[in-house]
Amino acid sequence: MIAIRRHIETDRLLLRPYKRADLPFIPALIGDWEVARWLSRAPFPYTDKDARDWLGISRRIRWWRRGLPYVVIRRA
Repeated sequence: MIAIRRHIETDRLLLRPYKRADLPFIPALIGDWEVARWLSRAPFPYTDKDARDWLGISRRIRWWRRGLPYVVIRRA
C-alpha cells in the first residue's frame, strides 16, 4: 500500500482535503462561469447545496481510497 500524505505543501501552494469551513467559499468560486466552464461535472449555477453534496462526496472518495479530492490554497 502506498502512503498518501494528508497535506502537500510547496513554496506557493498547500493542498489539503476539503473541510466544512471551506463551504462558504466554494459556491462563489465554482459559481463563477469562468471557472465552471472548465469543469466537466460542476453544475451551473453552483449552489450551497451543491457544495455540501461535494463535501460528502469528497469524504467518501477519500474513505474508499478512490481519489484525492484536495482544495488548493495559495500560501502568499
